[in-house]
Amino acid sequence: KWFAQQTLPLVLVVSTTHSRKIQHNMRAWNRPGQIIRRRIHAPIHYRKAHVWKRYVTPQLPNWQLSEQWRTTPALQRLQRRALSTLVPNEGFHAALSYLCGESHDIKPTSEQQVVEVVCQKYNSAGPGEKAAFIQTLGSVTGHVKFFEKVLEYSEDGVTFLVNLRGDMLDLKVESGPLKPMQRSLKAVLKPLFGAACTKLERVSLRSSGIVIDKLIQHEKVHPYSGLRHLKQRLGKGRRCLALFSKNMAKTEPLVFVHIALVAEMAPSMDYIDESDISEEDAKAAIFYTISATQHGLQGIDMGNMLIKRSVPYLQAKFPNIGIFSTLSPIPGLVKWLRSEPPATFENMLSQNDIQVLNDWLTVPASTPKDVILGTLDQIGWEENSVINETMKKPLMKLSRTYLLFAKNEKYARCPVENFHLRNGALIARINWNADTSSHGLASSAGIMVNYQYDLDKVSPNSVNYKTQGLIIYTDSI
Repeated sequence: KWFAQQTLPLVLVVSTTHSRKIQHNMRAWNRPGQIIRRRIHAPIHYRKAHVWKRYVTPQLPNWQLSEQWRTTPALQRLQRRALSTLVPNEGFHAALSYLCGESHDIKPTSEQQVVEVVCQKYNSAGPGEKAAFIQTLGSVTGHVKFFEKVLEYSEDGVTFLVNLRGDMLDLKVESGPLKPMQRSLKAVLKPLFGAACTKLERVSLRSSGIVIDKLIQHEKVHPYSGLRHLKQRLGKGRRCLALFSKNMAKTEPLVFVHIALVAEMAPSMDYIDESDISEEDAKAAIFYTISATQHGLQGIDMGNMLIKRSVPYLQAKFPNIGIFSTLSPIPGLVKWLRSEPPATFENMLSQNDIQVLNDWLTVPASTPKDVILGTLDQIGWEENSVINETMKKPLMKLSRTYLLFAKNEKYARCPVENFHLRNGALIARINWNADTSSHGLASSAGIMVNYQYDLDKVSPNSVNYKTQGLIIYTDSI
């Protein structure tokens, strides 16, 4: 048996004493044997050599007989070559129908080879071909079977499905057969990224260059300004923690967070950058940026899991730390200001404030709304001490209104605020001139918020917000 499995169907080495029986068995071999010879373009050789006193002349196995024949290396190469002709670039529908149990047109082959070829061809396809593949997959009723077989047969099945869902989300389909398929794929992926399937690791300067490159590539909130900035964020007094999946490559972080170990609740990004307190003297851990790296996991709350696992990690390493807080932007603030009616801005500026701002503006405005938005649009307003101080009072009031009263149904309209409140945080403080970078000024007028995680109240805060939409905040707000 071993000899037959290793040599079939390329070479048979037999004894001359049984040549007649060989010919008889060859006539008994049926059409699959002819397919093999045609696909490989090489006949089965008969050599008159006394290699074995006894020879093995096995019958050609049925393609569906047993798994041992499918695992024969020669047979695998044969099937892969045959499949490449049966599943061309434009033949995805036949392959998917086969895997989903709708047809059996692709024969002879096994499901494993079909999965391998489909995944390989999809990964090498362009955007247009991938969109066509997704549309084809949506037209097949048994797409869940395809997802399950990819996980069963492909070594990189989880990565393939995550990337596939990311491509689906990029199509931005709001209705049709692709919408339920997206939900089905999300349901398949969600159990694969639970607490038992992920692990928390620190990313430092000693980590893999591929992992660090992923951090640089996906850091959108506070981009790295250079190598020195990167070393500072990954060095002493800082922690970068990331979640990795046990079902994906070790160099593929799912989500990561940057943490600063400082003396108190940080009021600005400059405070974090300039802090040089030793780790042993730190009293507060500030989560100042959190970013996801896998677009296909959108809707699967990896950030919540990361924060909940990061706090016990920091408590074990630094028992002296008692404050766990974020320093978060308000990404929709300026957009909300532009959409609000003029009545929202009434009584925000005195006549003297309007005069001061109009004297500085290139094009003076009449209403408080136009004055405030005109000032925000003019470059350099944050550097002028008089203009900066004049804008502080109205913008701080407006940001408070946005955080506490701008809602989608019963939940906070600001996505960052909604994320932290669902996790059980409370609004501790609103900070002026917290992020004066171009990105911070354009999105949130330089204002940032501290969302504090009071470990004794996280659970009730989360329940109250999820059930009643109740926003908890401190007296300073």
